Amino acid sequence: MQEFWNQMHEFLKLMQEFFSMSGYAPFVWPAYAIALGALLWYAWQARRQLDNAREEARRKVAMRGDNP
Repeated sequence: MQEFWNQMHEFLKLMQEFFSMSGYAPFVWPAYAIALGALLWYAWQARRQLDNAREEARRKVAMRGDNP
């Protein structure tokens, strides 16, 4: 059981070192957050534009009198 706790302790030390980014964490993690936020915003905008384009196409078809 002691071996398990030794391995767990080593693992936690490695994870702490990773997340601290050798002291650069205050710069790295906000950059990741900004990049993720931008990607989510672009995906949301693209979905919104697609929905608007579909609605406009439906209106145009309805104005022509064609029923799909």
